[in-house]
Amino acid sequence: MRHTMVSLERKHGNRLDACIQLHAVPSSLDGKNLHYNLFLPTTLTSIDKRMPLLVILHGTNPRTKIFLSRTKAIHPAEEYGFAVVSPIARRYQFYTHESEQDMLDIIDSVVAAHPIDEKRVFLVGNSVGGWGAYYLGLKQAGKFAGIGAFTAPVDLPMLYQQLMEHEPGHYGPGNEGLKHVFKETFGATPDEQPSLFTPFTLKGLLEFATATSPRVFIGHGRKDKTVPVEWVQRMLSGLEAKGVPAKLALTWDGHGMVVFHKKCFEMLEYFGLAF
Repeated sequence: MRHTMVSLERKHGNRLDACIQLHAVPSSLDGKNLHYNLFLPTTLTSIDKRMPLLVILHGTNPRTKIFLSRTKAIHPAEEYGFAVVSPIARRYQFYTHESEQDMLDIIDSVVAAHPIDEKRVFLVGNSVGGWGAYYLGLKQAGKFAGIGAFTAPVDLPMLYQQLMEHEPGHYGPGNEGLKHVFKETFGATPDEQPSLFTPFTLKGLLEFATATSPRVFIGHGRKDKTVPVEWVQRMLSGLEAKGVPAKLALTWDGHGMVVFHKKCFEMLEYFGLAF
């Protein structure tokens, strides 16, 4: 019988939520504790059996235990025997700068502590976490077998302009909060110093892409006003031009977690984690 996300939700109910455990590992940069939520399948019976690892990067909300519970990714993990880890990123760094190394520290720690198949580590993310999956997955290609990006920005300067123009006041008067986030991470906004953001553009991402890059699954909503679907289609075309296997799965939703929930199982099938 072929499972679906709905059938697995019915089968497991809420009992797996208690299996999500918070852990910490010291940063290799400054020794600060890096926290992450980890789910290990209860079906794992032998430490000699190496299991795949699904790494899920969160969006602006860092409550990753809630994210794992709501997206139901742990249900297929239990059924098919793979681990799931969701790191808690340093605030507002877009998985760049220190946060980039933090993610690698956490992944390396999980791989070292558990029977993980290092050749089957998959990096996925939602919203800003999807940007992080693109950025880290393409830049650190040798560490990952696949990349999953859901409602993901593909260009940070474009995202900044989109938010400034179409969500005025969402981040405070004059969007000062948004400006602060960019200045805190990069030292300036894209308007002030465009050259700082060259590595964080669509062109910059695609420069990491080669025919040996991990395969990419893209989930996106046609009604997404934060990240227009046209941007995602440009990313798909760019990846295909570089010889990167990629698949785009669209829904009729807007920006948010719902696309991840709807298309997660399709992504897992694409990666060979569910069948």
